[in-house]
Amino acid sequence: MTFYEAAVEVLRSAGRPLHVKKITAISVDQNLLTHVGRDPEKTMRARLSQEVAKTGESLIKSIRPNVYVLKDGADPDAARQTVQPRKVDVQDDEPQSTTHDDRHSAQDNQRDHQREERRGQHGRKNDRDSKDASRQDHNARSEKRDDKRDDKRENKRNDAPRQDNQQRAARQDHQRDVRRTPSAPSTAPSPAAQALAALRAQTPPSAPSAGDLAEHIHDILQKAPNHGLTLQEIGNKLADTAYAALPKLPLQALRTTLTRANQQRADKGQPPIFTTHTDGRWSLIKEDPALTDSLQILEQWQEHHKAILARRLEHVIDERSNEQLLGIVALVMERLGYENVELHRAEGDEIATFSATLNHGLSQSCVAVRVFAIDRPITRLDIMAFRGTLHQYQAERGTIFTLGGHSLCAREQIDAPNAAPVTLLQGSELADLMIRTHVGTTEVKVSVPHLDHAFFE
Repeated sequence: MTFYEAAVEVLRSAGRPLHVKKITAISVDQNLLTHVGRDPEKTMRARLSQEVAKTGESLIKSIRPNVYVLKDGADPDAARQTVQPRKVDVQDDEPQSTTHDDRHSAQDNQRDHQREERRGQHGRKNDRDSKDASRQDHNARSEKRDDKRDDKRENKRNDAPRQDNQQRAARQDHQRDVRRTPSAPSTAPSPAAQALAALRAQTPPSAPSAGDLAEHIHDILQKAPNHGLTLQEIGNKLADTAYAALPKLPLQALRTTLTRANQQRADKGQPPIFTTHTDGRWSLIKEDPALTDSLQILEQWQEHHKAILARRLEHVIDERSNEQLLGIVALVMERLGYENVELHRAEGDEIATFSATLNHGLSQSCVAVRVFAIDRPITRLDIMAFRGTLHQYQAERGTIFTLGGHSLCAREQIDAPNAAPVTLLQGSELADLMIRTHVGTTEVKVSVPHLDHAFFE
């Protein structure tokens, strides 16, 4: 239930006005709230204030500050869910407390009675009337002060959630900016780096890889004649760039740079950009726009086909048994580079848990992977329980495979700060990993011919 629905149910069961603190305590004891939060009383107070402010729509009303009761003739079923909470007797939960003003009035009455015994009938009547008037004025002033204090407290409580959300959003934005901002170098930049930075600010490079030697050669050849330039001429042109601060580059280094740039593009499935002529000159390959467009269409088709295959894999995974699902996850882990994969029996509602190690160059990390059934959605408690058992597997971080979805509270628990990292992977992400590691899929290679410019030189 929401906070408003829980409040309506508690007031219906009680049959009398209750303070917001009592309403919150009963709602928590009866497990009426779907999401409790860190400060349920503050949330309940703000939610009821909002509902009371809705003219003609709320089922409850406020008779005193922070004291609520159901409206006459209100239908609680309009705000109740199908869950029927147990009935709790709350008649004796709030004993009537004696206020300071009541004790003060009793003492004044006793003193007045003693004075009346010593004075005559006429004096007693005048004193009693004056005391009653004085007490009425005192009580009226006390009620006004209490109302003002309650209003101030209510305004502060209503503003507190907004201020917390604003502060939390500001902290998250600052953390993202810090992660995106590269850290400052520990040493001062070299003269060549300073000259290169100044050149970038004046004339941004047209090539995609800023600061690369091949990028500057690309710019030089763009301005060169159609017959191209020799390596010696390219080296002389580099004297006008930031590379003038470096020692003179040998011709073999320039040839290696151009050849490696073509190879890197070939590894990415892109056509080369540099070509050499029979007389030793180098020039740019001007690709036909029609051929370039056809390659882009082929790449778009490839991504579309991959998306269709991933959706089909999700349906196939849903039809597998729990044992087959464990085998798929284990095979994906092995092909991703996990070593010493070990299966542990279930401790709760999960199918099983894997423990494995992953090498990162000279370092090694231990991970735990927990797999849940297809019809079992993940909750916040599942993630908390998994994070609390990572030490049993000597794992530094964990991963949860779920095909049954998860709640919003579970996603918030995943991103909890100052906690062991836990990753949540769903069916679509498992399908992407299967395509990437060729588990349950095969590759069909399509041969696409390219124009060989070197042949016609």
